[in-house]
Amino acid sequence: MKIRYPKTTIAAVLSLVLIGGAVAVAKQGHWHDPERFAGKMVERATDKLDLDADQVAHLTVLKDKALAVRSRVRRLHGESREDLIGLLDAPTLDQGRVTDTVDQYTAEFELIVAELLPDIARFTDSLTPDQRAELRDMIGDRWAHRWTARSED
Repeated sequence: MKIRYPKTTIAAVLSLVLIGGAVAVAKQGHWHDPERFAGKMVERATDKLDLDADQVAHLTVLKDKALAVRSRVRRLHGESREDLIGLLDAPTLDQGRVTDTVDQYTAEFELIVAELLPDIARFTDSLTPDQRAELRDMIGDRWAHRWTARSED
């Protein structure tokens, strides 16, 4: 039996990978330039997935929009982290404020994903079944590598 992935699941995973890659780029040694990193990711996907010109155009639009929201994601992450760390200074943890902070973070992040989702869908919808399978493998391999490496530390 073949496993089917809903479009929203694929889109959510792809958006998280792209946003995460764009956000993480600033912390990666020689990848100080997010534009350069994103360009390399488009090149890599183009080569690995053997994309045609229309597919590259869809991916390029997605890259540009992901880079445009990058600063919002970084600000959101930083503010949420500072709020949560500030709550640890109190003698008891204010669970209500933690919940509010997490809810606010989640709501803002969902808005950002909603902005990217149409472009993610346009790109993924343009892929052939073989390209989709390869994309799933690329994302799965990358996530497995990241989480396996972190869990062994």
